[in-house]
Order: sequence, then structure tokens, then C-alpha cells
Amino acid sequence: MIKDAMAGWLEISLEDGNPIPEPAPDEDYSGKFVVRLPRSLHRQLVETAEREGVSLNQFVNVALARAVERTNPSVSYPVKIEQPLAVAEKKGKFVARKK
Repeated sequence: MIKDAMAGWLEISLEDGNPIPEPAPDEDYSGKFVVRLPRSLHRQLVETAEREGVSLNQFVNVALARAVERTNPSVSYPVKIEQPLAVAEKKGKFVARKK
């Protein structure tokens, strides 16, 4: 369905003489993006990261990497943790897996 929509858009754009943008190469990803979320979720993320002894950035990095791995098992993201997670490792909760 998406491919049909893309083909239709491309066909109409060419007929109308509209410019067709080049696809963005993978190298254009900066590693940063803005996410809007409910205040309650923001608070829960901060509180959980603090409880685990890691920064919000580290917590969200690992959570997102794990979510992607769950939805696509063939993809694995090495997640670099910049500070020790000994407490979390003992609890068996928040640990980046090496693959």
C-alpha cells in the first residue's frame, strides 16, 4: 500500500513538473531527535533512570535499543553505557547486553 502511494505521488509530481527530492543517505542521521511526550511519561522516565543510577539519556538509549530488538530480532544495537551499572546488574534489571 505504501509503495502504491509512493508510486502515485511520484507519477503525479513528474506529470506536474514538481521537483523530486533525492533520497537522504544514511549518513545524514545526527544521532539526535526531539520527542514530544506527556509530562507524566517524562517524569516516569526520569524517576526510573534515577532509581537505576543512570542518566535519562542512557536509560532511553537502552530502552529504545531493546524495543527495536524486540520488534526486529535480526537487528542488534550495541549500547555503550558510560558509567557502571553494578546496582542494576545485581537486580537483573537495566543491563545493556553485549552481542
